[in-house]
Amino acid sequence: MTLDEPGSAPPPRDARQLALRALTRREYASLELIRFLVRKKISRDDAEQAVAQLVRERWIDDQRFSGMLARTLWARGKGPRFIVAQLARNGIRAKESEVLRWVGEAASLTGEPADEAAAAREIVRRRYPGASSDRKVARRAMQALLRRGFSFDVVRKVVLQEGKEPESEN
Repeated sequence: MTLDEPGSAPPPRDARQLALRALTRREYASLELIRFLVRKKISRDDAEQAVAQLVRERWIDDQRFSGMLARTLWARGKGPRFIVAQLARNGIRAKESEVLRWVGEAASLTGEPADEAAAAREIVRRRYPGASSDRKVARRAMQALLRRGFSFDVVRKVVLQEGKEPESEN
């Protein structure tokens, strides 16, 4: 069988080359890259061996991937719970506190809010300006923030306080 035939599997030595080619386009988690290789007709064993070798050579680093994904999703307005769930889909176990630490490190460099409540407040201010006076808009804001992965306590606090002036903002 050749590679040109549909359904043919590339030889095992190509697993590493295919993985490296994928890594030139973007960062991958190890489990995500294994799944990618399997979809490309690489056997599971060969995919795991190739990924393990790339991890040893530090081409793949799940911590680096986690931090990058957390910062990217946070910048897109996603909350800690959403980010934890997205990391879990990629085979990475993380706690909300770790996510907030990664986000905090990035925020210190960019000046973005690293606080969950501040980020939620910014979304409400920008997308739901009438939340403080209109119950329907407030309900929509709460639902949107919950879907984005913000905790219920933070969402409730932010939406209920949106109409009030912040206590200590300069």
